[in-house]
Amino acid sequence: MDNNLTDISHWEATYEAIEYTESSNDSDISIWIKKHLPIELDFPKTSFEVGIFPSSYSTIFGKMGYQINGIDRIGEVNNNMKAWLLSKKYQVGDLFCEDFFKFNTKNKYDIVCSFGFIEHFKNFEEVIKRHTLLVKDNGFIILETPNFRGLVQHFLKYFLDKKNLDIHYLPSMNFYRWEKVLTDAGFEIVAKDYLGKFSFQTYPQKRNFIQKKLIKFINDNRYFIKKQLFKKSSKHYSPNMILLAKKIK
Repeated sequence: MDNNLTDISHWEATYEAIEYTESSNDSDISIWIKKHLPIELDFPKTSFEVGIFPSSYSTIFGKMGYQINGIDRIGEVNNNMKAWLLSKKYQVGDLFCEDFFKFNTKNKYDIVCSFGFIEHFKNFEEVIKRHTLLVKDNGFIILETPNFRGLVQHFLKYFLDKKNLDIHYLPSMNFYRWEKVLTDAGFEIVAKDYLGKFSFQTYPQKRNFIQKKLIKFINDNRYFIKKQLFKKSSKHYSPNMILLAKKIK
């Protein structure tokens, strides 16, 4: 069985004209991490992002004083991206241009994370297990994915953004299954949340007239929808889900 719902050509095309950016201090993910990640007084510390390219999420940890490490199959991970991170004065360690499933190292890290990675694999539980092998004792793991299983998000994705939906494995978007893998691996759950008010991002694809009109309507009224209809985070319509766990044994 082919467990991978995407291939390298998909990501090379996606990031062909990428512009490197630092994660905003006001982003939902940045705020959530800073709120729940315990403050560590003894530095230096290391972070390792699985699927690091183009590194904007890793800059969250870089701003907190962590050395940035990671792995990605995109060739630019060790060229323009590394040069950009260094130009921004981040501490940069090892950036591996390798297949994560063939990756082998004895190194352990204080934070191991991925953002929008595990949901592209049918064997996502194995993917999570491979994350856990890289975490130091008393270190942390952070997992984040889209929330396409939410009723509102799934409905919109199915009818308006099917091509994007098809490269995401919906059973992977399940806190219970994440927690089972992590607790079996000796982690305790620190925090988990459906994250963010309503938003709807789309993937380039062919659409009919009605689909285009509906997407335009949503975009034109997104502020009203956020403030009047979907005011808080919810498993039904929040765009993301995120979990933090600590290795205790």
